[in-house]
Amino acid sequence: LTSIDGAVRSRLQPGDEFCGLRLFSVLGQGAFGDAWLASHPILKVPVIIKTFRGSRVEDVFQEAQLAARIQSPYVVNVLDAGVENGISFVV
Repeated sequence: LTSIDGAVRSRLQPGDEFCGLRLFSVLGQGAFGDAWLASHPILKVPVIIKTFRGSRVEDVFQEAQLAARIQSPYVVNVLDAGVENGISFVV
């Protein structure tokens, strides 16, 4: 079981490209990670990237898989999930 890097915030900066998306700003910070406003460079649509720290990768992916199955106007769609440069994320 692997753990997610705890130094995510210091490694990502506004203007960086992360998982093919351009980061703009941190929208919020919590105990488990950060939420970033980002943009898809080709589709030109805003997205939110949630990065995680101090959580097991397996737990993050299980939650992303469950959330991706929900079709509701009250729940945002999960578009992608993975690990890039040691940082686990959900879009």
